[in-house]
Amino acid sequence: QKRKINTVLIAGDSMILEGFGQALQRELGRRDGLEVSREGQYSSGLSRPDYFNWPPYLEELLDRYQPDMLVMSLGANDAQDILDGGRKRHFVGAEGWNRIYSERARALLKLAQDRDVLIFWVGLPIMGREKYTPMIAGINSLVETACRDYENCHFLDTWRVLADEDGAYSTFLRNSKGVHIRVRAKDKIHVTYDGGQLMV
Repeated sequence: QKRKINTVLIAGDSMILEGFGQALQRELGRRDGLEVSREGQYSSGLSRPDYFNWPPYLEELLDRYQPDMLVMSLGANDAQDILDGGRKRHFVGAEGWNRIYSERARALLKLAQDRDVLIFWVGLPIMGREKYTPMIAGINSLVETACRDYENCHFLDTWRVLADEDGAYSTFLRNSKGVHIRVRAKDKIHVTYDGGQLMV
């Protein structure tokens, strides 16, 4: 069944506030009759609700914009230990950490699913820091699995989009005209606007 999409909400962390999110909003904004909004919070994610709690924020955004479609990206700030209610520390990638993170991702997705919003969760691209990379790959995997539990959710795997021909991290790539362009920021995490356009 084909959906009629009139309003789109793009939401997430710095990946949405810069680079990819900017490029996506610009691209979608070119389409007639499509109302596109973009909201987010720097340095936020699902690991530290004590710093920023995403579920009530997303609920507020869904109520405010009433979107037909939600494009989300989170996780770049989440490669850190989780302290549960009993102040027990769960190390990144451990069984307890994975369970809690998956539950939080599902809670977020359910908010949109319950409103019958079409959800596209954009996975994070390959990262350039050795210890950080497998953590982010793990987060992508957890979210992709969580997404399968919701009929309206589609996970978009972007891991190789900004990789080189060998599938390795690269700061520069050739565009369609063969020109070398910078696709990643100096921190080897964030994407430039050009990198964001390739993801789009």
